[in-house]
Amino acid sequence: MEVVSKSEYFYWIYGMTHLVSPASLYPRYFSDAPKLDKALHDRLTKLTTQSRVVILMKGNPQEPQCGFSNAVCRILEAHGVLDKKDPKTGSPIASSFNILSDDSIRNGAKIFSDWPTFPQVYIDGEFIGGCDILLDMHRSGKLAEELEKWGIGSTLKGEDTMK
Repeated sequence: MEVVSKSEYFYWIYGMTHLVSPASLYPRYFSDAPKLDKALHDRLTKLTTQSRVVILMKGNPQEPQCGFSNAVCRILEAHGVLDKKDPKTGSPIASSFNILSDDSIRNGAKIFSDWPTFPQVYIDGEFIGGCDILLDMHRSGKLAEELEKWGIGSTLKGEDTMK
């Protein structure tokens, strides 16, 4: 994947009506990485689709074990995502997985997402990005818009998130 310039990035962020995958705007680092074996790929697919929103992180939302994981959780918490329940099942729409508990998931997720760092956020099984991307989307107001488009909703819809 080619590296996009800052002006191209802002065109995509502000010019598109719906971002399919914000992470696709950033350079990817593992495109030449080996393929995952089927069992691990299937395990990661199941893990990243177990809830509408999945965070692969260090720790958990109540006790994050790194600053970036904490930032992602606080952003999603501000948007009301972490507390939201599925109206049909009553179960939470967000879940997390502590990558420090499983080396195969931690190493495999980097290949699976073609993204070298954690946390990694998935919505409806689609990799969205890490802390930097969620923070950019939050600051620009795009995260609230996208959460609405995904049918998840945001408690910050229409608010100024640049404060």
